[in-house]
Amino acid sequence: MRKQLLLLLYICINLGLGKAQSIDSLENILPNQKGKLRIQTLGELCFQLMYVQPDKAIYYGTLAVKEASVQPDSLLFAQALNDLSLPYLVTGKFDSVIYLNKKAYVLRMKAGKPILAAANLSKIGQAYFEIGNYKQSLVEQAKANFIYEKLGDTARMVQISNNLGVLFEKLKDKQEAMRWYTKARELAHAIKDERGEVLAKINQAIIYRKYGDLRKAELLMMAVKPFIELQGFANEKAKYYESFGVLCRMTKRAEEGKDYYLKALEAYKEQGDEPGLANVYRNLGFCYSDLGQQKKALENFETALNYARKNNLNDQVQNLLFDLYEWNKANKNTDKALKYLEAHKASSDSIYNSETNNLAQQYSAKYQVERHKNETLSKEKQLLQTQVALKKRTNLLIWSIGLALVLFLLFVGYWRYYQQKKKLLVQQNRFAMNEERVRISRDLHDNLGVDLTWLASEMDLRAYAETNSIQRERLNELADKMRGAMRSLRETIWAIHQNQSTLEQLFTRLSDNARSVLELGRIQLILPETIPAVILSPAQTLHVYRIIKEGINNAIKYADCNHVLIETKVHEKTLHFIIRDNGKGFKLENHYASGYGLRNMESRATENGMQLIINSSPGHGTELKLYMPIITQMQTQV
Repeated sequence: MRKQLLLLLYICINLGLGKAQSIDSLENILPNQKGKLRIQTLGELCFQLMYVQPDKAIYYGTLAVKEASVQPDSLLFAQALNDLSLPYLVTGKFDSVIYLNKKAYVLRMKAGKPILAAANLSKIGQAYFEIGNYKQSLVEQAKANFIYEKLGDTARMVQISNNLGVLFEKLKDKQEAMRWYTKARELAHAIKDERGEVLAKINQAIIYRKYGDLRKAELLMMAVKPFIELQGFANEKAKYYESFGVLCRMTKRAEEGKDYYLKALEAYKEQGDEPGLANVYRNLGFCYSDLGQQKKALENFETALNYARKNNLNDQVQNLLFDLYEWNKANKNTDKALKYLEAHKASSDSIYNSETNNLAQQYSAKYQVERHKNETLSKEKQLLQTQVALKKRTNLLIWSIGLALVLFLLFVGYWRYYQQKKKLLVQQNRFAMNEERVRISRDLHDNLGVDLTWLASEMDLRAYAETNSIQRERLNELADKMRGAMRSLRETIWAIHQNQSTLEQLFTRLSDNARSVLELGRIQLILPETIPAVILSPAQTLHVYRIIKEGINNAIKYADCNHVLIETKVHEKTLHFIIRDNGKGFKLENHYASGYGLRNMESRATENGMQLIINSSPGHGTELKLYMPIITQMQTQV
């Protein structure tokens, strides 16, 4: 199983690199394409840009929908609608997600593609859940379940049955929630999915407990205890032990409940789940209070409050403040009781304001959707007007030219046609090499984000469950390397995806990515007040970004400074960068042995036609001067 996980990780990373390398070629060949091939390229651009440049992804997706709407292929139009919904989902425009997927669903069902239609229902249900419309989410999930049931896809039915159980719990329907959890249990048993069956039993036990049937709840919990203790992952153990602790407290067994909460505490610590820790510490406080150990009760209540505040769990904070008020009142600590009561009231007011703001944001989001539609129509109108004006000028030019010029234009036209045909053949050959990758990525794109998230989580869970310390450490290292690789990949994609970049975009990206680390070290990043309007190629963008970022990282890690200053200017077709800190500096003759990575920075600069000069001395900070030739003409200053 471990080898399969590593193989999937390798495939996903290489797909991501392939996308980064193909954006430029896709945009370059787009003007020469027509019909179905052009629509597919627009859809692929929409898909590949949805996380890094969602606005640009929406632009390409909108063009694909517009052009596909006049084609006779209804599945092509449905695919374009489906693709356009993805960047809207990423940006939280759920009304647009619902509208686009509803249209795609109808087209795919008419074309006899129910499995594709079920994917649209899944996104519709997700959007309704996000905006709090649980009833409509339930309707869409039920439709998807009907399709999976009809096609006999049992594995997906286990998951969707659990989802339906959650929705019925949200809607306070005990019987239906229990029915769907029971169905999930039976389906998991039929395909010999022991873990799925155990988790369904735990969900059933929680329902029994919530509605007062404590005997049935305990019987189910005892039945799955051997599996959880021997094979359960940390998250499963945490849920199980915490639920059993609640059951023990409800049956007046505080000592036994305390033992289960302590086990849940260890499982949450193993996961690093701080919201879960806050809840368990609160329950431990109640247990110790029931046992008369008031000092330990107070310690656990206060620890729970710290975790809840740290993770912005407003409801939990409010409950804990009231618990501490009650505890201090019962123990005759009048002053502290009054303090916690006032804090509880202030927290209630804060939560009310937060809910009011969330409601306002929902209305604002709906307004933005409508405004976006109007802006799109306005842009289309301007485009048509421009095309009409261009046609009139072209006609006037043709009638004013003599026969000799007409012959010349025909010759030039033939020559250009020949050159473009040659270029198009080369591009089509290159595009053909990417077709199989495009097919694979399109097959994965509906569930790719979910699969990647599952992969990282699964690696962590397997590390927690691994008893061999060497293997566990290896799994943890692989998980960390995966996250580091994805962070580095996002930076590379940002640079490579753009045909050209400005210095302002470069500095904005640097500031955004370095802000949290700089703030943590209380270091100020001072950017130039006036930024030259210079265009950088993708390669220049990438290498300048990496060199400056390494300089900032060195200042953070070694310089012991409180600010980093970046200056830039243009002199005789050369762009000058100066990165200076006010730190402790170092002996220049020892800089290759200092561990600062300066040799790599110098090599990167030299290999890419730049020059890097390093100046530093003890007590006088460090200064990096980077000189880069300007290849592209400067923009006009605005």
